[in-house]
Amino acid sequence: MVGPLANTIQISKHQIQEVDNRNIIMVLIGVVILTTPMFGFSQDQIKADSLKELISEEVDLNLKNDLLFNFLLNEQNRDTVIKYSLLHIDILTELNTKKRVSGAYGELAMAYSQKGMIKEAVENFHKSLETALSPIQTGTAHGNLASAYQGNNDFERAEYHSKKAITIFRQIDDQLRLGTSLVSLGYLYYLEENYAQSIISLKESVKIFSDTSIAYNDYYWSYAAGNLALSEARNMDLEISEKRIDTVIQILEKYQDEYAISDYRVQMAIIYFENGLYEKSLKSALEGVQLAEKNDFRKYKRDGYEVLAKLYQEKHDFESAFDSYTKFTANKDSLTNADLTRQLANQRTEFEVGQKQIEVDLLTAEKKTQQVVLLATAGFALILLVLAGIIFKYYRNKNRVNKILAEQRDELERLNGTKDKFFSIISHDLRGPVASFHGVSRLIKYFVESKETDQLIEIADEMDKSVDRLSSLLDNLLNWAMQQQGHFPNVPEKLRLQELADEQIATLTNMANAKKIKLESKIDSPIYLWCDKNTTMTILRNLLNNALKFTPEKGSVTLRGFEVDGMGEIKIIDTGVGIPEEKLKKLFQLQDKKSTYGTSGEKGLGLGLQLVYEFIEMNGGSIQVESQERKGTEFIIRLPLFESVGETVDK
Repeated sequence: MVGPLANTIQISKHQIQEVDNRNIIMVLIGVVILTTPMFGFSQDQIKADSLKELISEEVDLNLKNDLLFNFLLNEQNRDTVIKYSLLHIDILTELNTKKRVSGAYGELAMAYSQKGMIKEAVENFHKSLETALSPIQTGTAHGNLASAYQGNNDFERAEYHSKKAITIFRQIDDQLRLGTSLVSLGYLYYLEENYAQSIISLKESVKIFSDTSIAYNDYYWSYAAGNLALSEARNMDLEISEKRIDTVIQILEKYQDEYAISDYRVQMAIIYFENGLYEKSLKSALEGVQLAEKNDFRKYKRDGYEVLAKLYQEKHDFESAFDSYTKFTANKDSLTNADLTRQLANQRTEFEVGQKQIEVDLLTAEKKTQQVVLLATAGFALILLVLAGIIFKYYRNKNRVNKILAEQRDELERLNGTKDKFFSIISHDLRGPVASFHGVSRLIKYFVESKETDQLIEIADEMDKSVDRLSSLLDNLLNWAMQQQGHFPNVPEKLRLQELADEQIATLTNMANAKKIKLESKIDSPIYLWCDKNTTMTILRNLLNNALKFTPEKGSVTLRGFEVDGMGEIKIIDTGVGIPEEKLKKLFQLQDKKSTYGTSGEKGLGLGLQLVYEFIEMNGGSIQVESQERKGTEFIIRLPLFESVGETVDK
């Protein structure tokens, strides 16, 4: 009796409902899905793989909901079905919709059932019943619960839920679902050895599938006819049942239903064995177990290995019998044949002990004297080896500790030096803005007392500039400190260079206009970077700000973008005062020196180029500088392109 129909046939895979008119790959409608890992007639693994790629992309939740629905219609791997059914349920919960919830729980439970995880299957089948929105969903949930209880040998509850499903499908005159539910009930009676009731139920199902014109009619008929053949084999001519089973398996092979084929092969092996047809039984059992091993069908592995153990015992092939019985017990928690287990285990043990004793006797007779010498030599060598190992481990640990201490000492010295430089920069760069505030406060007081209010506007402008410089300084100090501590976030994403350039140019336009400097960007056709946005903005802002600072009035600052050797190349070119050669070598090092003033007396921030260098390294890029005094400077930055890492990002 085929196992898949012990599990109630699941109708329309989640009780298929109409799908919204969205741009999805496909919609499968009105298909009856059996609880097998290879849903031959309805599942298409190629389509499932295509849908899986789309699901992994960032798409609208409603679209992802539809993609998951159709993906689960076609996916054949049960572990994958469990993973994506849980994702489907999470998305349905987030969308706050009751549509498809019952089917999603049913799909999840069915996958658990096929993996032999009955407790999880029953739990989720009950959730499917609780969330059912229609008679079809309710009937299907009852049928699924019947199959789960049946798999746990709780026949009373299984019969209750199975009859509930049949009653609902009779009321709504759903012949397709009624026929599949009758097949399930017939299998339940078969397990209880109530063959008369099993035959009645299965004959009605065979008639329904013979008279009803539906798609895949031969597939449904094959289950009903195959189960009927097995039931009648207990009371009729075996040859008739054998021919019918062969016809059924041919149909199932067309639909690649290896779950059902595996069970039919194992069941026929049991019947052959009971009738003394050992060669036929062995052939059928091996074919069934091979499919069960391939797909991890635990129930059929258990039953198949059990009959194989008995067959090999009859053939006095005790080693194969022991191997089969070991695999049988691995798939069944409680042993059902203690006598057979003891007999096979004792025979196997006697064989192994006898072989080992013969080997020991031969070695003792031939090498008795040599053993004493070898043992003494081996013992002495072992002692030396242990001592050498202890000494080696001691010196290795000592060297490792010394190396770690040396590295920590060097790191502390580096950090201490960096700290000193850092405090030197802070004290120098904060002194100017703070001192200017002190002077401004006195001027404000003086102008207020002398009632020269017009002068207050100029003071306000100066205060704005001081605040801007101080704010920029503090931003750079904070960013640098976070970077040094390893706390600065680095989240790469797809960035369009043109947008970054436009934003920075817009920010610095007033500064450029004040010095009558031409500030512009020239970027080739769209360039997309794969970098952290905040650090990339800081890089561009600092370099453009420096370029404006050291460019005299009526000069120009240009940002250019290219794609070079798989990297995004950004050039910031100015017509400024240039950088002396001796300063170029230490341009990106943090030094306790005074900042350089710009062409209009702008105060430097000290940390700008240090941040630029560290942020470029953080993003996996590089920077170089070309400069001539009184002619200008060109900073050349290279950062990763999105297209160079796009394939990895998609995966």
